[in-house]
Amino acid sequence: GDEKFERHRQPWRQDEIQKLHQFAGKGMSLKAIAKALTRSEESVKDRAKAEQHSHAASHRTGGRNKGGHDAIAGVLHLCA
Repeated sequence: GDEKFERHRQPWRQDEIQKLHQFAGKGMSLKAIAKALTRSEESVKDRAKAEQHSHAASHRTGGRNKGGHDAIAGVLHLCA
């Protein structure tokens, strides 16, 4: 069934998302970030993609947070 798939689909808390951005900013690999957040790489990758999209949308004006967005993009490139 889907049980094992559901297991790592825990909702992301705000502090976890902030950590994802911090780790990405330090240039950590997807594997290292997944380990640090105790989540599957798949889960981290999905979240990073979602973050990338939300960043692209919210920072089209202003664009102050470009560094964070580029870092997230970097994580995705590492796992591409």
